[in-house]
Amino acid sequence: MRLNKTLDKLATAFYLQSLNLKRAFEIFDVSGNGTINRREFRQGFNQLNLGLTFDEIDDLMSMMSSDPSAANEVSYDDFIQHLDDNIRKRSYALKENVEESIMARIKECLDYAGETLYESLKIYDLEDLNTINLSDLPRVFKRLGISNIDPHIPYLLRIGQVLDPR
Repeated sequence: MRLNKTLDKLATAFYLQSLNLKRAFEIFDVSGNGTINRREFRQGFNQLNLGLTFDEIDDLMSMMSSDPSAANEVSYDDFIQHLDDNIRKRSYALKENVEESIMARIKECLDYAGETLYESLKIYDLEDLNTINLSDLPRVFKRLGISNIDPHIPYLLRIGQVLDPR
């Protein structure tokens, strides 16, 4: 049960941040030997700021290791195969829940930045008209630490119209 929740978190984060599995493996494999040991695995997932506990990360590592005798290491092939399979399986459900995830991520980033959405958007309102250019919207979210917002802009614009129906 815990592993499924962890995989859901992981798939959501990879989807929302448009993370590339190959690049993630390269980041994790600090030693460059083509495998990720337990320390590298934990450090790699902590660098991604997914909010996973060590137990959740260890569960992932155990799931990915195809060789039980080498349960303290994950190969490139195992990393890609297991994560890709699990992310694909969850992608349909993700699409249904992505809007909720976006709003939760925005709230989390705003809380961390200590500002309101209005304050974040106001920085780009150069003419003081309480509007920003559409091209500035990705910059607002990138500044907050949210990448790959482009596919979600139509949703954000719909929300904006609901919140401020002029």
